[in-house]
Amino acid sequence: MADKSSRPRHPRPWSSHGEANRNSGNFTRGSQLIGHQFSMWWRGARVPLFFWFGLLAAFTWLKLTLILDDYEFQMLGTKALAATWDFIGLDEMKRANVTLRDGSIYPTYMGYVPYIPDVQVAWAKLMNALFGSLFFATIGAGAFAWWFIPWARDRGESILADHHERGVEIVEYDVLKMMLDRHNLDRVRTRAKEAFPDLTLAQVEALPLAERKAAGVILPYKIATLPFPYGFEQSHVMLTGTTGTGKTTLIRQLVAQAIERGDRCVLFDLTGHYMEAFYDPDRDHVLNLNDARCESWSLFNDCESRSEFVNAATALIPADHGSDGGFWEKAARTLFVEMCDNLKKKGKGTNRHLSDELLKASLKKIYESLKGTVADPLISPDAAKMAQSIRAVLNAHAESIRFLPDNGEPFSIKDWVERDDGNASILFITARYADLDMSKSLLTLWMNIAINTIMTLPHSRQLRTWYIFDELAALHKLPALERGLQTARSFGGAFVLGLHNFAGLRVPYGEDGARNIISLTNTKIMLRTTDRDTAEECSRLIGFRKVRTMDESYSYGAHQTRDASTISPTTKEEALVIADDITSLPNLNAYVRFPEKFPATLVSFPYVGFSPVAEGFIKAPAPPELEPIAEDDGEGDGEEGGGQDIANDRPEPGTTPAAERSDRPEVAGLQAGREVRARDVLDVGRGSSDSRSDLFGEPVKPHPAGSLAKRSIDDVAPNGAIPRNAATGSSGQQDALSYKERLRGAKDPTEERSGELARRESRIDFGESEHRRAGGAELGADGMARGSDDLGMDMD
Repeated sequence: MADKSSRPRHPRPWSSHGEANRNSGNFTRGSQLIGHQFSMWWRGARVPLFFWFGLLAAFTWLKLTLILDDYEFQMLGTKALAATWDFIGLDEMKRANVTLRDGSIYPTYMGYVPYIPDVQVAWAKLMNALFGSLFFATIGAGAFAWWFIPWARDRGESILADHHERGVEIVEYDVLKMMLDRHNLDRVRTRAKEAFPDLTLAQVEALPLAERKAAGVILPYKIATLPFPYGFEQSHVMLTGTTGTGKTTLIRQLVAQAIERGDRCVLFDLTGHYMEAFYDPDRDHVLNLNDARCESWSLFNDCESRSEFVNAATALIPADHGSDGGFWEKAARTLFVEMCDNLKKKGKGTNRHLSDELLKASLKKIYESLKGTVADPLISPDAAKMAQSIRAVLNAHAESIRFLPDNGEPFSIKDWVERDDGNASILFITARYADLDMSKSLLTLWMNIAINTIMTLPHSRQLRTWYIFDELAALHKLPALERGLQTARSFGGAFVLGLHNFAGLRVPYGEDGARNIISLTNTKIMLRTTDRDTAEECSRLIGFRKVRTMDESYSYGAHQTRDASTISPTTKEEALVIADDITSLPNLNAYVRFPEKFPATLVSFPYVGFSPVAEGFIKAPAPPELEPIAEDDGEGDGEEGGGQDIANDRPEPGTTPAAERSDRPEVAGLQAGREVRARDVLDVGRGSSDSRSDLFGEPVKPHPAGSLAKRSIDDVAPNGAIPRNAATGSSGQQDALSYKERLRGAKDPTEERSGELARRESRIDFGESEHRRAGGAELGADGMARGSDDLGMDMD
C-alpha cells in the first residue's frame, strides 16, 4: 500500500494577512450545508416517488372498476369487516349472515367469512388487479424518472452555464470540422454550377485536376488536419510556436499538398528539413550561397529598370533608423543603384563586374564611372571620408554578391515566378544558421524579388504560389512583405509566416510594422510558446466574448427558514483562451483561428515523417580567387584598381608640412558643402543632378571649388552646411558666428567613428593631394589648428 505521505498534496493558499476570522467552525458550516443540500435533494428525489404512487392508485382503481361488479365489491367489504373484527380481537364465533348473489342468506361465523367462495373469488380479482397495477405503475414511473432526472440535471447545469451573447466562440474540433466541410462543399457545388452549367456534379468531379483547379472547382487545402474555408488560403497564415512544437510538421504537410496539386512554393528554410523531404533536381531550384546546387543567379537577370534596382537595393541594404536618420544606408543604396544602372547600360551586367567595379574597386575609379550622376556628391574626392563610410556600409551588406556562381545556365527568379505551366516546382531559398550572417542580405533580396514579381502578374482568383517562411525573423526587413500581404492574394499569392515569438518580428519591422503583419494574416495557428508576451498576444488574437454567467451562493442559520440557495446572473467580457493555456500546450497541439464567422478550436495533429529524398546541404567548393577584369585604358593594374601608383608617390603619414596644411582655410567648408549636398540629393529623391532640388528649392548643381574656397570657417554650420545668407555674402555672417561658438563647445558624435584611419584610407583611394583638400587644417583666429575632425564633419 502506498505511503500516504508520498501522495501529492495541493498547497494551501498563503496570505500575508494570516488566517481569517470566521463566525462558525468548519463542522458547523459543513453540517449545515450537508443538511441543506440533503433537504433540497430529497425535494427533487421524491417527485418520481409521488408519480409512482399516483400511477399505482390510478391503475388499481381503473382495473377494479373494470373487472369487479357491485356484488364482488360487497364480498370484499365483508372480508375487510372480518379482517378488522379479527384484528381487534373480538369473538370470531360471532354469528353472521352473508347475502349471496342470488339473494339467499348464508349463515356463518365471523371467523369463517374469508373462506366463503364468493369472497375468495372477489379477493383473488383484487390481488390480480393490484399486482397488475403495481407492474404498470412501476414501468410508468421508471419512464418518468428516466426523463425527469436527466432533465433536472440538464436544467441545473444550463442555469449555471455561461451564456454566449456576443463575440467569438470556441468549439470542439469535430464541430468546427463539420462546419468547414459543409461550408466548403456548398461553395464548391455553387462554383461547379457557375463554371460548368451543362454538367452534373459527378461529371465535374471526373474532369482533370488542372481544369477543375482553373475553374475553382476544388476543395481547399488542409492545415492542422482542418480544411481552409473555401478561398481563404490566400488570406495568409501565421504559425507561432517555440522550437519542437510542430511548425515544421504542419508546413511540410502543406508543401506536400502543393506538390500534389501542381502549385509552386517559394520556401525559405534554415534547417534543411524541406530540402531533404522534397527536393527534386529535375523540378526544383536552389538559391544558397554555400550550397553546390545553387543556381547561377545574377542581380541583372531579375532587374531591368531603375525601379527594380531601387527595390533590390532597399532589400539588400536594410534601413537603420539611428541618430543619422538612415543617411548611410540611403547613400549606399544610391551608390549601388547608380553603379548597377551604369553596368547595365555598358553591357557589363554580371556578378564579377559588379564586384570588381563597385565592391573592390578604388573610390577614384568608382568616381570616374559615376561622375555626373546622382551619386557624384557621395563619392567625390572632395568628401573622401564620407565616401569611405558609404562604401563601407555598402560592402558590409553586399559582400556576399562576390561569391555568387557565374558558371552554369543563368537563372531568373522573375522568370520562374512568371512561368505558369501547371507543374509543381519549389524554389528553395536556404542557408545554414552557421552561414546566416554572411547570407542574410542576399536571402532577403531573393525573397523580396520573388514577392515583388507575383504582384506584376495578371490578376487571378486562383492560387498560384505559396510563399513559405519557416522563420521569418531570421531575415532582414523585407520591404515587399507588407505590400505582398496586402495585395498578393489578388495575384494568386499565399503566405505562410513561421515565428518563434513576436519579439523577433518587432526587431526588423518595428512595433507598427509587426502589428500590421500580424493583422494581415487572417488564419492563426498558435502552438506552445514559452514567451509570456507572445502567449498574451496569441490570447488576444484568438478573441474575446461577452458572456452571461450565473453565480450560486448559500445562506444558512439555526432555523430551517434561514437555509437557502440563490443564483444571480453577471455579464462580463472574457478571453476565450488565457495565456497560460497556450504556454502549457503539449507538442503537436495548437489553437486554430480561421477568419470570418468560424469559431476557434483546439487541434491535436499527428506527426508525419517524410523519407529523405535528397541531402539537406551540399557544401560548395571555395570560389577561386579571380584577378580584377582588365581595363582598356590601362587602369586597374595596381593595388585595388590603380591605387598603387598613388600610394607609392604619397609622403609618409604625418610628414605633410604644417604650413601647407594651415594655409587652406577653405577645405573644411568645401567638404561640408559636398556632404550637405549629398544629403539633399538623398532626401529629395533619385535622378540626375540637374533635375533635382535641394532643401531650399534650388537646383542641385556642382559647386565650383573656387566659390567654396572663398568662404571662411565661420560660415560653416555644425552639420557642415553653409547658411544661405552667408553663402550670398549678406548679413548671414552674424548667424555664422553662433555656429562657430557651438563648434568650439562640442563635437559631432560621428567624430568617434572617423579619425586618422579614414584619412589614411582617403590617401589610398584618392591620392595625397585629394586627401589634403578633404582633411587639411586651418589656423583659426585663436591660434589653434583645426582640421575636418575638429569641425565635427565626419559622416561615418
